[in-house]
Amino acid sequence: MVTQFLQLLDNKKNYDFIINVGNNDNGKEFCAHSIILETRSTYFEDALSNGKARKVNNNFVLDIPDISINLFNILISYIYGGTINIDHKEAADILNLLIGCEKLKLKELYDYIQDYPIEHHQTWLFQNLSTSKEGLLSICKNKNWCMEENELWDHIIRWGKY
Repeated sequence: MVTQFLQLLDNKKNYDFIINVGNNDNGKEFCAHSIILETRSTYFEDALSNGKARKVNNNFVLDIPDISINLFNILISYIYGGTINIDHKEAADILNLLIGCEKLKLKELYDYIQDYPIEHHQTWLFQNLSTSKEGLLSICKNKNWCMEENELWDHIIRWGKY
């Protein structure tokens, strides 16, 4: 069944949702199915209900300029196929996946991969993500996180133990 859903994405049969990803210089149009998008992601459900996805020629159209084509390709494949392989991915790629999950409200995927950088890329994290006390508090006060505050603190404590 997973393969059939991915084929549906690839062959664009009966699509009703166009997602313009990237910017004007480097953008790509993805054809998708609103029922799958809104079922798998509250981001798309919200876009359909609040009018952010506009109706053009019987299709919904949504612009997402701030996600790379490569990242969106991974995320849309996850939305349709329900699986992802993050083994051997670079730490920066994993962090970009987390950012993409946050934006598209893919909590299930976010929960699945959030520990991967801590468990597999500690050195990279400490070399590239050192921050001041004020910076950390600013991050923690962000209300757009996919997790509760106590969960965030649990992860920070675990990260600090490494």
